[in-house]
Amino acid sequence: MAELAEAAGVSAARKFALATGGIAPMPLDDAGISTAGRLAEAVRTLAYIHDQVLPDSSSDKKKTIEEWGDALRVAADLMVAPARFEYWQRSQFDTMLNDLVRDSQGAGDPESAGDPESAEDSASQVLLTFADVRALLKMGLEGAKSKARMDVGTILVATPGQLAAVPYRVVCILGLDADALPGSRASGDDLIPTAPAVGDRDPRNEARAELLAALIAAQDHLVITCASRDVRTNNKVPESVMLDDLLKVIAQTTGLTVQDLQGVEPSQGEGEGDTGAFTVMTTHTRQAFDPKNFSVDGGEQPISFDPAACQGAVALLNSQQNQPVSNQVFMSESLPADDSATATVELTQLGYFFEAPVKTFFRNRLNVYIPKASEASASELPIKLGSLDASEVGRALLELGLTMPAADSVRFVPDEGPTQPQVLALHNSLRARGLLPPESLAMPQLSELSADVSNLLVEAESIGVRRPAPHAHPIDLRLSEDTHIVGSVGNCLDGDRPGPLRILYSRPKPKHQIRLALDLLVLTATDPSQHWRGVLITRPESKAKTTVEQRSWSVRGATAKDRQSEALGALKELLEQYKDGLLYPLPLFQQTSYAFFKNLKPKEVWGTPGDTYSDYPKECDDPYHSLAFGSLSYNELFAAQFGEFNFTTESNRLWSVIEDALTVENLETAEEPSEDDTEEDE
Repeated sequence: MAELAEAAGVSAARKFALATGGIAPMPLDDAGISTAGRLAEAVRTLAYIHDQVLPDSSSDKKKTIEEWGDALRVAADLMVAPARFEYWQRSQFDTMLNDLVRDSQGAGDPESAGDPESAEDSASQVLLTFADVRALLKMGLEGAKSKARMDVGTILVATPGQLAAVPYRVVCILGLDADALPGSRASGDDLIPTAPAVGDRDPRNEARAELLAALIAAQDHLVITCASRDVRTNNKVPESVMLDDLLKVIAQTTGLTVQDLQGVEPSQGEGEGDTGAFTVMTTHTRQAFDPKNFSVDGGEQPISFDPAACQGAVALLNSQQNQPVSNQVFMSESLPADDSATATVELTQLGYFFEAPVKTFFRNRLNVYIPKASEASASELPIKLGSLDASEVGRALLELGLTMPAADSVRFVPDEGPTQPQVLALHNSLRARGLLPPESLAMPQLSELSADVSNLLVEAESIGVRRPAPHAHPIDLRLSEDTHIVGSVGNCLDGDRPGPLRILYSRPKPKHQIRLALDLLVLTATDPSQHWRGVLITRPESKAKTTVEQRSWSVRGATAKDRQSEALGALKELLEQYKDGLLYPLPLFQQTSYAFFKNLKPKEVWGTPGDTYSDYPKECDDPYHSLAFGSLSYNELFAAQFGEFNFTTESNRLWSVIEDALTVENLETAEEPSEDDTEEDE
């Protein structure tokens, strides 16, 4: 066991080791292999260009203009490709290089420019550095400059400053967003703002002058467009400071409030201070088929006149008006059975299904995948670990702690920092990946995380279940002539009470119990001679007073035959629900169904659709649930019928099977198998 622990520690140290230059290796999944291959090919191509195409030390990094032209053409062939319908860019690039070579050849004696014998004396033979060529290319890539004509055409595209003192009936300012305006922070390479002086440029005041020029130029209308919501997440984005200043000036001029100008309900009572006619800000929908685009309020004309979008709006209203919840679901009938999908069921796939039944249906049967909104990379150093980053660090510490000899090896105090080499390597790896704040800010929080992990390991060691066996138990269980379960169960304990052990840096969740129950059932059904026991050790509930929560289950039954019969019966019922879930999206939800079965405030667990004040996403706003059942409140979910299935039946169907098949054990006073049990096993 000591040798295995030492080998595991070496493996963990290699996992968290940094690459050349102190760079943290980035783990890749199957989908990222192709991207990594393309990146490697780009790096190899860039290295080839640097070594073969660009100048080397033998020529003192200088080439003639003709040699530079050939080198740049080769680099363009290898590294860049124009987009569709933009092939003219490459032709223009080649033309520019040819013009440079031709102009340089004619820069010497014009009479001998075409004479090959005098080519050695022409300007094209002058050796140039890459900086010289870049300066020559810059002039050709800038494009031809032209002066804006303010007196021609019915539509003019220009900066607002160019419109000063030129009257126009309508002036439109496009994209007055916060990220499009100059900020107060200067570039790190700009040293002038560090020592301001009278006469220096002020980007903010210059931007305000541009807006003032547009205001003066507009005779009838001034239209300003800006983004009110993020295009990826649909979350509200803050308005620009300049737009807020403009609204304040308009409010002071008209005697109204900024809320009235924005169309917000006035603070006065109903019938008092009706300022709707003075609203200057209108929020437009992002979808062209939104019914709001075709509604007429106050006798005004609709926003849109698109006939195709209007038909879509009518169809949307007809599908939502006076329709029961059961008619708003994604499917009205079940799909035909697919015997090939259920003939051989993998244990991991069975666990994924009961963890997210609706998501599994869409992915496995319909090949529908809803991507998550990618989080933007932070541009500033973090000063505190977020909840997700803290969980990731905690899981990494726990994974490392399971391989170390002492349970408290991962614990450290903030003043000293990590002392164990493995913990220090993990610390450096996390810092290289950009997860950790500066050391002085990160150490107190990392110390708390290490204490939580140490408590988990100490608790596991105190009850003698810290180190699972290194091998996995294979599963090949045939439940009927046309269905059998295959897979393996790893991280199991040996000894008198073997079984799966799960030590998790997580709060207890229903999916943990489901996964452990499936492992126990298949192990008991495969080998009933062993009195299998599942152990789950997690962090406690957020409001609990303890530091660790431990639970243990085993399959009911006094003898091996009874336990096997109980396990097979439970697995058959779970397999039937699994097969139904591949034919139709079942109204079965990991947390809400468990809360309903246990009577633990399921309405709060389900949440309110569209609630933006929740600390974390609720199951009612899950994109797969919304796609399958629509936007439902808990009362609507409770009363609705989805095809042949409903929420209450499916919730009881799952958890009653698990509760009836398993019994809770006390880890400290777990009873050994009885003599009758031992005789039956023999």
